[in-house]
Amino acid sequence: MSEIKKVSPLLDDVELGERFSERGQTECFYCERIETGEKLVLKHIAIPESDTKVQALILTGAAADEAAANEYFRGLAEDLRAELAFLASVPETCGVNAWLDYQIEAREGVGFDVYALMPRKDSLRSYLQDNAITQLQALNLGLDLCDAMGNLNDAGYAYFDLKPENVFVDARKRFTIGDLGLMQLDGLEFFPEGSGKLELITCDIEDLHGAENIKGLKT
Repeated sequence: MSEIKKVSPLLDDVELGERFSERGQTECFYCERIETGEKLVLKHIAIPESDTKVQALILTGAAADEAAANEYFRGLAEDLRAELAFLASVPETCGVNAWLDYQIEAREGVGFDVYALMPRKDSLRSYLQDNAITQLQALNLGLDLCDAMGNLNDAGYAYFDLKPENVFVDARKRFTIGDLGLMQLDGLEFFPEGSGKLELITCDIEDLHGAENIKGLKT
């Protein structure tokens, strides 16, 4: 993983806090606006996560040299740029937790670093760890996520990383889809059975919180 940098202008008015998540090429940090105190989350994606990935491309013949490998990683970075640009443009009324801003930096040598800011909200998983969910809220969860997925489909996208960590709860108890995981529908020829994430729209609330704590739900 490449070292995180306080890139300008994205992080000029942002104070970085602790890292709370790290997986593969991605790490997330708590942060806030210095002037306003607005609570944010910074996501840093390293493309690639290590020089080993560069050498693997070359050794397997997928890239002729470091320059060719860099062009491959540039394509991945541009795909993320397009996804972030879309997610930064959608109104939250669409059921999507919009990203605030992003910046992509080329490294010296091979690779890119992607930095993106989003509002800090409770994920569905963390919310259910501290709160019992009512039968009405469980119903609203399904309705809100169906609306969000439908709005994304209307815009030409499918969301393929729907899981409790990527669903967020706002102060008005509305549920929104967040984080990355979009794919353009015009690039899909078929949906292989069992390969998508759409079944996770009915995430197992009993596993997350315990059936005895779901108010009004018969078990």
